[in-house]
Amino acid sequence: MQTRQLGELQVSALGLGCMSMSQSYGAANREESERALHRALDVGYTFLDTPSLYGLGHNETLIGEVLPGRSEEFVLASKCGIVNRDGKRAVDCTPDNVKKTCDKACAD
Repeated sequence: MQTRQLGELQVSALGLGCMSMSQSYGAANREESERALHRALDVGYTFLDTPSLYGLGHNETLIGEVLPGRSEEFVLASKCGIVNRDGKRAVDCTPDNVKKTCDKACAD
């Protein structure tokens, strides 16, 4: 797998987008998601992409539960500027929202 420099990080040129593990393409399938995550790491993916909006934190929880012994093998991009406000998407990239999102992810 080719790699790219992302700031100080070296990541795979291809990343695994995790949206389908919690929303948009049908119901979440835990077993299939687990297989996909492990297979991606096994074949050389080192960049997993998911925002907190996907499943309202479901993906971060899933990745934490499925890959605890493999956390040194990947970089997790967890975007947090798109928010759900009263059932509608909004953009909130304020420092306060970024801090709140990170704090919530660490607490979960």
